[in-house]
Amino acid sequence: YLKELDAQAKQLGLRTRTVAPQRASKEALALLPDGVIGAKTILDSDDDSPGEQLASIDVLFLPSFTENQRAFLLAAARCVVYTPTNEHLGIVPLEAMYMRIPVVAADSGGPRETVRHGQTGYLCEPAEDEFAVAISKLLSMDDDKWRAMGDAGHDRVKVAFGLDTFGAKLEHLIVGMLQRPTHASAVLGVVMVLFIIFAVTLTLLLTWWR
Repeated sequence: YLKELDAQAKQLGLRTRTVAPQRASKEALALLPDGVIGAKTILDSDDDSPGEQLASIDVLFLPSFTENQRAFLLAAARCVVYTPTNEHLGIVPLEAMYMRIPVVAADSGGPRETVRHGQTGYLCEPAEDEFAVAISKLLSMDDDKWRAMGDAGHDRVKVAFGLDTFGAKLEHLIVGMLQRPTHASAVLGVVMVLFIIFAVTLTLLLTWWR
């Protein structure tokens, strides 16, 4: 879909470039749009400036971006747009909110649990106009209100999705399992294993950001 997105952006008169993933194979490079920038020439620089090439770019595509590129993008972002519908919990909104970046997400699936509408970002119907309105609110928001929304998102991730919270939920689940009849233990055991896998994975990802 990357070439399709690139074509749509150019039809709107936007200037686009695509950063090639590091160590990409020839087959992978063949799937990228024209005008590819080498991964070493942009965003991975030690300089404070992101590079002169950014000045002439409206849309920058970053397939399989690096951790350095992700850190740079989150540090420079005004908002993070999360478009999937009926998605699971989703780590992207949590990463953005932990970095104090408001989130615009579809009002379905996981974001309903993670994003607080009007407090840590905006939930909207999965339509172009709805996303545009939400993004415009954040782009035009005064800095104090924007920072307050970012701080609220950071606090929400720490309180609702932190290690202590998941530990308490896990303890509650185990206690509940022990108090139930034996015939239900098999089902609860499966649920507990899945919960532990999810909790550990999410905790490791969030811990990385600290």
